[in-house]
Amino acid sequence: MGGPPESMSASPDAFRQDGAGGPRAIPPARPEPGRERPAQAHPALRPEQADGSHGPVPVGGPHARAGPKVAFEPISVIRRFPRELLSLVLLGLGGLLLPFPLWPIGALIAVTSRVWSAGDKFVGLVGPLAVTAAGVGVIGALNKNPSIPVDLHAYVAAAHADASLIMRIGAALGAAYLAARLPRRGRPTPARRSADRRRDLLRGR
Repeated sequence: MGGPPESMSASPDAFRQDGAGGPRAIPPARPEPGRERPAQAHPALRPEQADGSHGPVPVGGPHARAGPKVAFEPISVIRRFPRELLSLVLLGLGGLLLPFPLWPIGALIAVTSRVWSAGDKFVGLVGPLAVTAAGVGVIGALNKNPSIPVDLHAYVAAAHADASLIMRIGAALGAAYLAARLPRRGRPTPARRSADRRRDLLRGR
């Protein structure tokens, strides 16, 4: 005798009694329409990215791998800040080579700038003058005659001998400070922030 039919070797739950009393195999259940299981995408069929590789696209799209790289563009800086760059040349380079009259001219141009704030102008322009005055005062006090309470000659001699050197150093430091305070790319200038605040106040009314 042969073995039992192939359908009889299935599990007991796969059979039910028919009208004649004999077992009958239950066909497998079909999924309901609209509820089919989504097929898993093969790794080789993933969408192609901008660089030609096949893989998961990062959050934010294929171009969101890294932040934007801001490069130093001299032409862009010259176009955005022509007045400020001219004043920096006169304040820094002119202050080193010939403090008078180049440094005062650069200071006048810097005062009219709308890019630097009032605090930046104070530090960059008044700072070198204050450093020069303090340096002359210290050197004059060290070289004065102890027998004279107020030795003006010592201070005048210190101003003639050392004021120019101190002023050159202070001018270079002040120009470097103002250069560092130039707004970076995408950063609003103080004048732009003031205009935005005024516009917001007008809209609030």
